[in-house]
Amino acid sequence: MADPSDMILFAIVVREGGFSAAARVLRITKQSVSDRVARLERALGVRLLERTTRKVRPTEVGAAYAARCAALSSLVEDADREAQSRNQEPSGLLRVSAPVAFGRRVLVPVVRSLLAAHAGLRVELVLADRMVRVIDEGFDVVIRTGPLSDSSLTARRLGQVRLVVVASRELGRLPRAPEALANAPCIATSLQERWTIRGQTVQIRPRFVVNDFDAAFDACLQGVGIARLPDRLVEPALRSGALVELFADNASPPAFAPVHALVPSGRFQAAKLRVFLDAVELAMEPARHRGRKRASKASPDEARKS
Repeated sequence: MADPSDMILFAIVVREGGFSAAARVLRITKQSVSDRVARLERALGVRLLERTTRKVRPTEVGAAYAARCAALSSLVEDADREAQSRNQEPSGLLRVSAPVAFGRRVLVPVVRSLLAAHAGLRVELVLADRMVRVIDEGFDVVIRTGPLSDSSLTARRLGQVRLVVVASRELGRLPRAPEALANAPCIATSLQERWTIRGQTVQIRPRFVVNDFDAAFDACLQGVGIARLPDRLVEPALRSGALVELFADNASPPAFAPVHALVPSGRFQAAKLRVFLDAVELAMEPARHRGRKRASKASPDEARKS
């Protein structure tokens, strides 16, 4: 089996175009570089380089192997930087985009705590209910809820939000079966929307369409129609009795929308981004689990005893 350190050295030889140049980069002797490449060839049983008195060049096999070795070298460098960042203080500007309602209720409290804890950190939070272009618009991270489409971005799942069907008592008689929603006054975020309730999917014909959860929530409170909204948004209204939850019996499995953070593929997660994502993930956990996780992080020994 090939030595990973020899593989990385071989990638540098090919990149630099010879033993002498690679030796200068690695700060070792030219003979040491040559010996290690020869050892790698013996381990693999193939010739990786064509050697002449003036230069070396990779064979066909060597060129393909060098590309894989270069990828390994990049992974090692990223791992080194990530490990080093664990001891770095988050600083600099972090540009974040997120849906409006999620940003107001989840991210603003997170950002407030992070800014209080890290004096060198600055955050620009852009709230928009549209598909922003992460790279073109210069964002470090974009938060999205719901299913993800194929993308060149790297995704990290942060948690999920529970979606509940709610209505104001002002609507009068409320539907008792999901299929009755097809003819009920509903509030949706698009003209073509399907809600899955009790395992069945219902095509909604909305009376009111609005692309903002807060506006949908206000309209629902005012009796415009039935809405399906994140639980964090409607919990106070449910507690006060301003809204009622439909189809909340135990036989009805809850509906969830996943929440992901998207970052450009291959981009190293700097300390500012890492602490932000960790904080959002913690904020997304159900309240009953947060204290337990904080305790286990603060005192691993006590966590093992429990």
